[in-house]
Formats: sequence, C-alpha cells, structure tokens
Amino acid sequence: MRAVFWALLAINLVFFAVMQWGGALTEDSRESLELEAINPQKIKLVTGVTAASAAAPASSPAASSVAAPVAAKPVATPSPVVAAARPPAPAAPHVCLEWGDFSGDELVRASKSLAGMVSAEHLARRPVEHLEGYWVYVPPLHNQALTNRVAQLKASGITDYFVVQDGGKWQGAISLGMFKTKTMAQTQLSQLKAGKGVADATVGEYMSRIEFVRFALKDLDAATAGKVGALPKQFAGSDVKTVQCKAAAKR
Repeated sequence: MRAVFWALLAINLVFFAVMQWGGALTEDSRESLELEAINPQKIKLVTGVTAASAAAPASSPAASSVAAPVAAKPVATPSPVVAAARPPAPAAPHVCLEWGDFSGDELVRASKSLAGMVSAEHLARRPVEHLEGYWVYVPPLHNQALTNRVAQLKASGITDYFVVQDGGKWQGAISLGMFKTKTMAQTQLSQLKAGKGVADATVGEYMSRIEFVRFALKDLDAATAGKVGALPKQFAGSDVKTVQCKAAAKR
C-alpha cells in the first residue's frame, strides 16, 4: 500500500509540474515562432490606403486591394457674356457760314432777322471795306430846299441818312444807303419808293472807300444753317458762303 501511495504521489507531482511549466514553455516557443515570422526585411509599406480601407477587416476585398484615386474632372466655368459696346453716336456736324455784305437800313434789317434764329455766342460781325459800290441818294439840294427835304424824310420814318457836305459835286446830296452791289441798291430804292414815298431818290456808283458789315456765324446745327441759307431770298444781292469753322471770326 505504501508503495502504491508513493507511486501515485510521484505521478501527481509529474503531472503538476507539466501543468505548471509545460504551458509556459509552449507559449514561449509559440511567441518565438511568431517573432521569427515577423521579419522586418519582409515588411512592405502600402501607401495611398484610405482610412475606410485601413479600417476594413483583412478578409474584406477593400482591405486586400487598394483602389487607385480617381482625379476629379475640372468643371468648365462658363465665360461671362459681355455685351458688345456700342460705338458712340457721331457728333452732329457743325456748320460755319458768312453772310453779307450790309450797311445802313439793310444792316439793321439783317441783324433783326438773325436775332430770331442765332444766339449771340454763335454770331459775330466782321467789317469789310470796298473801294467802290453803289448808293441810293437824293440828288444835291441847297439851302431851304435841302432843309425841307430832310424834314420830309424824317416825317416818313427814315432815320438812316446823312447829308453830304464834302464841298464837291455831291455837296447837299442826301445818302439813303450804300451797298456792295447794284442789285442791293435797287432793292433798297424800290422799298423806299413803295413804302416811304421817296420818289426823287436814285441809284448811282459811289467811288470811295466804303465800310460794310459781314456776319460770321459759327458752329450752327444743320437746321439753323438751312434757315440762314434761305435769307438771301429776302435780301437781294447778299450771299451766304460756307467756311471752315476755324476760319470763322471769333467774338
């Protein structure tokens, strides 16, 4: 019995020793095998793995293969539509004219005609001299006859006149206007005879230095220029000329 007891005890001790140290030896050998399996020379780093693929389990297809990144196609930005700029409207052409020549009553009448259609900043007067011209006059009178005739002219409303007192052959003559052309002088004579009853007046050449006035009209619009161009129909013997605006007289 005692021999059986010691045999059983020995068996138990061996079994206990195996249970205590045998597992540890097995684990050490297993860990040694695992460490040998992890060879740092055989480790390969995989780049471009997304967080989602890294988090996927090893058995899933996403973990075993890495999808190549797809570049996003640039979205074409539509060009802004720019309306074509309209060219500026061409400025209305300016017209510069000269109209003349006038003196005496015709000058007064022409000035009134222009005042109604041309403003002062577009109008100027330019003196013009002629060495010869025509005049409307009452032949020379003397003494009381001259005095009476002057009184009659005043009574008829004629104020643009002067009595010649140069001591020559025209001494005592009454001038009723001087003109550049004979046509202008005859027009004045006709008006005096019809409207003022001046039956004894006549037209003649006047050989002397005579000053006339020519109107310079600058920067007119087309409509006003057309009106001025029609004025010679009312003033016989006058003329309208188109000139370069830079040549128009300045005020």
